[in-house]
Amino acid sequence: MKNLVSLKHFYIDSRRHFPDEIGCLTGLQTLPIFDVGTKGRCGIGKLGCFTELKGELAIFNLQNVRNEEEAREAKLWEKVKLHKLSYEWKYSRSEGYYNIDQDVLEGLKPHLDLKNLMIENYKGEQYPSWLARKSFSGPSACFQPINLVELTLSNCPNLKSVPSLGQYPNLKFLEMHALRNVSCIGNEFYFDGNWCNSGDEKMPIPLFPALEKFTLGGLKEVKKWLDVEPAIPVFPSLKELQIERCNKLSRIPRMSRFSSLEKLTIQGCEELSWTGDELFSSSLKKLDIAYCGSLKSIPSVEGGISFLQELRVRDCDKLCKIEEGLLASTCLKQVNISACPNLISIPLNGLSACTRLEKVVIEGCPNLISIPSLDGFSTLLSLTLRGLTNLESIPGESIDCLPLLKSLELGPFSEELEEFPLLSSIPNLRSSLQHLILNGWKKLSSLPHQLQHFTALERLEIRHFNGVIALPEWLGNLSSLRGLDIWYCENLMRLPSKEAMQRLSNLQLLLTCYCPRLKKNRAELSKISHIQNAYIH
Repeated sequence: MKNLVSLKHFYIDSRRHFPDEIGCLTGLQTLPIFDVGTKGRCGIGKLGCFTELKGELAIFNLQNVRNEEEAREAKLWEKVKLHKLSYEWKYSRSEGYYNIDQDVLEGLKPHLDLKNLMIENYKGEQYPSWLARKSFSGPSACFQPINLVELTLSNCPNLKSVPSLGQYPNLKFLEMHALRNVSCIGNEFYFDGNWCNSGDEKMPIPLFPALEKFTLGGLKEVKKWLDVEPAIPVFPSLKELQIERCNKLSRIPRMSRFSSLEKLTIQGCEELSWTGDELFSSSLKKLDIAYCGSLKSIPSVEGGISFLQELRVRDCDKLCKIEEGLLASTCLKQVNISACPNLISIPLNGLSACTRLEKVVIEGCPNLISIPSLDGFSTLLSLTLRGLTNLESIPGESIDCLPLLKSLELGPFSEELEEFPLLSSIPNLRSSLQHLILNGWKKLSSLPHQLQHFTALERLEIRHFNGVIALPEWLGNLSSLRGLDIWYCENLMRLPSKEAMQRLSNLQLLLTCYCPRLKKNRAELSKISHIQNAYIH
């Protein structure tokens, strides 16, 4: 390798065999990774020899750098052709490194025009000064930040605050993960003590002017994310916001101020609850709320959210009500409400405006006592009503008016019911429905006889029909059937006759699982010997 002094591009994707002689390749332009060695082997100072490096560089095992002076030997501030830098320390280390890490990161100052920076497993308590450069000193000092477009901070457990980033003019993508010592996101996030305003009180400079996507994840101690004063515009370009696994977070800014926000994801925020319209921006297209244990209701939005296309609400244990305004968007295409055990109603009037619905999933809501009529949803392609064990009736006209419905899943419903609701009122589906899943309950002793008329059905799944002992002969009428799945039918012993099974000429897959009595009845195997893929488990 010592003789390859003219080599310009050195591609390596493994740190296990990082060559000690790398420092001899002084003409390198491409070096995707650099693994800092120990005891003089491939020290970080060797990076200083590469004056022509460009593109991306990831530096690993920075715990092997002893101090700021040694870090400066890399001369990263001189490598103006690098546009992406990643700084990574070893994940698992003993405590007491924070002073060393701070000094080392200070010495890894990049050039001013760096576009992408990632810092991972850093144990310092403070940010480096170069993340907040000033153009001049004194009481009128103004921010002169690095021209970052993307910044990622991951697993920095000793940092007690978030960095001051609101005045970064080009920052588009920001991710902060596992900053486990941060308890509040306050004014320091938006600007430092020397904020430069435009001088015009009527036209203040917006904060985070270019930010398009912001992700907060695993900030387990953060309790508040404070708003900036109303007179100051903030996040004018923000399109996507993700807040995940912030268990103690109980306060967030008014999302109605984020005029460009299109996608909002809030997951794993157990203490978070909302009032009024502070959760929503009128520009929202996708809203995903999950694992928010303190959420009792999703508030009404005056005038609705005009552009909302997708709504997902999942695993919110205390949620009991969804107000009407949220479901009043004429653009709504998908609704998924699942695993909300205390939800008792879904607004009837709100859904009437949703004339573009394509997919509706309502499942795992055992206390839901009514669902809205789906009358008029002529564009609906997929409908799931599953695990609504307190539901005793469904509006009879709901499914009869769904001419494009291809996929349908029903049940289980109330144990008091002796037959499936709906199936007797859906003649229009017999020529369109392709995939049907039925989840039974204790009182059902037979399959719904209406199934025999679904001649276009290509896949049928039958689950939890514990009262069924034998499958009916008319099952052979489903001549378009390609797949038949039978799950958790504990007392099922017999399939239809061999003649009936042979009428299923298009059947390519038969799968039975957790049907113990059928599995023991080996005589049934002769009925399905002609099927290419038949499995009884």
